[in-house]
Amino acid sequence: MRSLKPTFLSFDFFIDILFPNRCPGCGRVVAWNELFCNECERKIEYLDDLPWYELFPDKVNEKMRSYDYANAVFKYEGTAKNAVLSLKNHGAVHFADFAAERLVLKLESDEIFDIDIITAVPIHKSKRLSRGYNQAEIFADAMGKRLEADCDFSILGHDKSKKAQHELSGGERYKAAENTYFIKDKSRSLKGKNVLLCDDIVTTGSTVDICSQLIKEMGAEKVYVASICRTQSLK
Repeated sequence: MRSLKPTFLSFDFFIDILFPNRCPGCGRVVAWNELFCNECERKIEYLDDLPWYELFPDKVNEKMRSYDYANAVFKYEGTAKNAVLSLKNHGAVHFADFAAERLVLKLESDEIFDIDIITAVPIHKSKRLSRGYNQAEIFADAMGKRLEADCDFSILGHDKSKKAQHELSGGERYKAAENTYFIKDKSRSLKGKNVLLCDDIVTTGSTVDICSQLIKEMGAEKVYVASICRTQSLK
C-alpha cells in the first residue's frame, strides 16, 4: 500500500537543529520528520470527493476548456491556503511533496497513466529572481518523481503583467493570461505527446486554460492539469 507520509532526507534531522521545522499551516515548530502540527493536519481542507469534471467547469470565459483533465487536492482556504502560501513565499517545499503524493492517487484512480512530459505554469524572471524558485515547478518535480516522468520547464514563458492576477476579475484574468504566456520556441513540436501541466492554485482557470491552448498549438495530443489547491468557485 502506498505510504502517505511525506518523504524527507536523513540529514533533515541535523538541519532541524539549526533551522527548526515549522508547520506550513500555522508556523508552529514541529518535529524534524513531520510536516503539519497535529491540529493543522486534522483540519486541512480537502476538496470534495467528486468526479474531476464536477470540480472543474467545462467552460472557461464562456469557451470550452482547452485541457482534457484537471484535478486538485485541497480547497484554497484555511490551513491548506496558509500552507500553499508558505510554499509560494517561504520555501515550504515539503508541502509540495505532501500534495503530490495525494494527487498521484487521484490520477491513478482516474486512470491517467499516459504522461510523456510534465511542465509547470511559468513565472516572470523577476519574480523567480526575488523568490529564488517557481513553486509550480517544485510541485511538478514532486509529481515527476512519483510518476517517473521527465519534467521540462522550457516549453512556455511569461511576460510581466501590469497587474497581479488576484487584482483582476474573471474576464480580465483571461485576457491578461492571453497576453502573458507564450511559447518559447515556436519551431518545437510536441506532436502526439501527453503533457501534465502543474500549478499551485487554480482560481478562475484562465491561466491553465491559456497554457493548455499553447501546449496544444505545439501539437500535444492531450493536456492534463494538476493543481495543489482550487478555489471553491472558478468564476
